[in-house]
Amino acid sequence: MKILVLQLARLGDILQTWPTVRALTRDGHDVSLAVRPRFKAAIEGLDSVRNVHFFETRQYLEPIFNLQMGGVPEAMRQLDRFFESIVSERYDMVINLSFSSLSSWICHELECRSGGQILVKGYSRHSDGALSIPDDTSAYFYAQVGIGRPNRIPITHLFASIAGVDLVEADWARPAFLKLEHRSPENGYPNVLVHIGASEGHKSFSSRDWVAVLNQAVQQTAHDSIQFGLVGSAEEAERGEAIATELSELGFGDRVTSYVGRTTFKELWSLASRADLILGGDSVMAQMAPLVGVPMLNMSTPTVSHWETGPLSRGSRIVIVDGDLATDPLMCDRIARELAAMIKHSEISSADRVVGGPIEALSEIEQTEVWLLVKAIYMGGAWPVRPELEPLWKAWSDLADIEEEQTQVLLSGRGERRAIAELLNQIDGITDGLAAESQWAAVLADWWKTERLRVPPGTIEETSHRFLEINRQLKNALQNLRLEHGVNDDGPLVEL
Repeated sequence: MKILVLQLARLGDILQTWPTVRALTRDGHDVSLAVRPRFKAAIEGLDSVRNVHFFETRQYLEPIFNLQMGGVPEAMRQLDRFFESIVSERYDMVINLSFSSLSSWICHELECRSGGQILVKGYSRHSDGALSIPDDTSAYFYAQVGIGRPNRIPITHLFASIAGVDLVEADWARPAFLKLEHRSPENGYPNVLVHIGASEGHKSFSSRDWVAVLNQAVQQTAHDSIQFGLVGSAEEAERGEAIATELSELGFGDRVTSYVGRTTFKELWSLASRADLILGGDSVMAQMAPLVGVPMLNMSTPTVSHWETGPLSRGSRIVIVDGDLATDPLMCDRIARELAAMIKHSEISSADRVVGGPIEALSEIEQTEVWLLVKAIYMGGAWPVRPELEPLWKAWSDLADIEEEQTQVLLSGRGERRAIAELLNQIDGITDGLAAESQWAAVLADWWKTERLRVPPGTIEETSHRFLEINRQLKNALQNLRLEHGVNDDGPLVEL
């Protein structure tokens, strides 16, 4: 099958797409990619791709704001060339791994231009412009993935599930060019590669934080002759030099070298592949680490989900940092000791999580009760029961009964449609209030709202029957949540 994988997100997301692309190729498919040119460095070395299409965002938008460049007509001509270049390839399938509104419209346009010949997995659009979520894994992503939500499945694995492939460890392999790369940095390769930046400010740490952490780390590894190499973007070069200078003033100048802003992406791969350990926050290095097979000590924060985007290389460790490291010597010492233990291959750990590897089984993941509820909804199994939530489940069951009754009245033609629609809208509002009562209710409500969103445009009869089926599934879930050690005999509500 000829497949186009659409990935319009940033560097880290593209790297998380690598295993899926390799698995598709391994299964015998002819795979191409569509990415933004700004992040094309992230596909260098991915030898499983036949062709690459670039979505030139700037090229499409500039004429709109600069009439001398042709205005809207020129922007549309440029965009038309992009679509025609893809349609002319006659792809059988487009797999959208971007999860964005823009990407959904792109997929919808490709469906239309191909006369419905291109099958889309991932976000698209219905004929009336409403969001279309055709596959269950994308629906899971929409409902349960994100900060503060209970998801425990890595984004890499969700990508693979949408594509319909099973990953193996060999799908995490280093770029092909590393076998030919022999350039050595001026001071040799550092043992510990330290990424001082991140794609977003809330994921990164200040210069003061890094000086405090590295000061402790250098002291903890004083007898191991460990060399630290700082890396980051060109915009962070000045900060990297400042950190290196301050550590030099503390007497560690021979142990720390800054490569910040001085490496190409290819050279960054070389540094990463030759390191014994990578240290950093939630960043692109967390996605590079498993591809080169190097463990990472990930300084995560409550503003990200390490389950989703944290490192997958075997032996990686996650320490959650909540606060200012520069004023928290205990946390700095904890990170430094964890780093020293990893260098010595000690299994003793105080980390918040130790990673089992790229194919870590769900059974090895922290089994919180909320996560067990997610598994029951999407994967089947026992439904966890919380007796104190019985009044909430009963109230919701009563609402589901009213919704079913009113929908049946609507189908029979006996009731006044506007009045019934108003009542059903009120039920939706009350349900939102119930969902705010607990995280458990929020998980079920997010599933319920997403499934209702997935109902395609149709006649009142078609739409009502789809809503009645979702209502039946909801009541089934509520019944199981109200039973001691309940088991859903009908299997999962949405199967991943």
